[in-house]
Amino acid sequence: MWKGLRKIFVLCAVFAPLSAHALTVENFKEAGGAASFSFGYFEVQNVSSQNGVLTLPLEKGQYKNIKILSKDLYKAMSACFTSCVLTKANDLKKPSYKMGEIRTTGKTVIADIVFDDELAVTFLVSRYAREGKEVVKANRPSDFVFNDKDFEKEVKDYIKNEVYKQN
Repeated sequence: MWKGLRKIFVLCAVFAPLSAHALTVENFKEAGGAASFSFGYFEVQNVSSQNGVLTLPLEKGQYKNIKILSKDLYKAMSACFTSCVLTKANDLKKPSYKMGEIRTTGKTVIADIVFDDELAVTFLVSRYAREGKEVVKANRPSDFVFNDKDFEKEVKDYIKNEVYKQN
């Protein structure tokens, strides 16, 4: 029995650091009832809070393209509307990302990218021919903005490669 428990403890100790990184708020700005949250490499705009409940922006007023996946991130963002704890820019770590769900609707592919297992962002990916060359575009939601152009290129290249490797 102790050997089995020891194995479980060792596995937990080995994998715990892999999930230790979490998105942290670098900057918070509120104006006119809507707020912007900067996570260093990107930001989420037009977030509101009413009676302590966060409301994330809807793309074109209908599509939920940005989703909070963890209670910790939800609590951290909610707290910003009363007293925000910010992370210094030089303490920020580059967020990890991975492919979430991939769906196809006609010629467009909908791909969810998950940042640090806490935030899912839906990108629309399209492939078409222009002047005899194949063009692949990954379009972000309008309320999700990259602050780092190199990180944006890295994420979009990853999306394009993952989507068309699987389809």
